[in-house]
Amino acid sequence: MIVLRNYQSNAVERLSAGVERILGLPENGICIFQAPTGSGKTLMVAEFLKKMVKGREDQKKFSFVWISVRRLHDQSKDKLESNKRV
Repeated sequence: MIVLRNYQSNAVERLSAGVERILGLPENGICIFQAPTGSGKTLMVAEFLKKMVKGREDQKKFSFVWISVRRLHDQSKDKLESNKRV
């Protein structure tokens, strides 16, 4: 299992808080997650997704779409599979 660095954990917390805030709004919203190359975006997003779906009190259901250019989706899939994020 991967242990996130402090800056990664902080980014996941900020992303989670932002998305939860948007989910509470009466209108649609957009949340954009940006981080530098090599910062661990794939692992941070995986942690965020895990937090979003586990133990929800509101019973909301989610669908996630992973969009990337060229073959970056394969790179992300391989990275996640090699770390067996559960």
